[in-house]
Amino acid sequence: MDGEASREDLPARQRGLIWLGGLLLVGGEVAGAIVGAFHAGGAKANDHAAVFKQYAESDSWTAVHILLFMSALLIIAGVVVLARALAQVERGRSLAVLIAVSAAVSAAAAGLVLAVDGVALKQTADAWVNAVPAQKAFAFHDAEVIRWLEWGANSFLATAEGVTYMLLGWAIVRTAIVPKWIGWLSVVAGVGYVGVAFSVGYEGFTDTTSALGVTAGVLFVFVSIAIAVIGWRAKKRAAPPVVA
Repeated sequence: MDGEASREDLPARQRGLIWLGGLLLVGGEVAGAIVGAFHAGGAKANDHAAVFKQYAESDSWTAVHILLFMSALLIIAGVVVLARALAQVERGRSLAVLIAVSAAVSAAAAGLVLAVDGVALKQTADAWVNAVPAQKAFAFHDAEVIRWLEWGANSFLATAEGVTYMLLGWAIVRTAIVPKWIGWLSVVAGVGYVGVAFSVGYEGFTDTTSALGVTAGVLFVFVSIAIAVIGWRAKKRAAPPVVA
């Protein structure tokens, strides 16, 4: 049985899970983009003095990062829902467990990154800006230590995300609950996130890191939209006809 035929035979519950998973993925990404528009920026990310000054001047910094975490949780929820859909296919059951575990690790890592960046780094940046001249150097060093902790946390978050998206993609390829090309696209996005992990781990937030992150992120946005559209169509086909 080919992939298209197998999707036509999916039970209504599984079609609903695919649609809900895609909807959560897209919803989380849209929410993250909206909230991200209020994220202070403009300075080179590895120019710590300029970055810390921006952080200290932002009154919404912590609130933005809390909301970003909420949007990240929506995306993680979408992945977990898709894992439930995959678990209903025999070839996807073992991978579904791995996907759910990896998604949970990603959620924890996202929380760590956003807590370090949104709370700890904001506080140390404020302390540096407000420090008396004799304490400026020490306060700046404290802020840089937190920034380097953010590098490490971000590196491991990107690793967890990359592994999650590669597992999700491979499970889609194996089960064909949605077209296999979506699975391969998810695998490529996952590889991109692993590239981000190495880049930020060694070099911090460079232009290379940004380019890799944007590319991988855009690829997974396409994955999310495709899953949502296919899930909506499948759910619509599964709905009973309206009797006049």
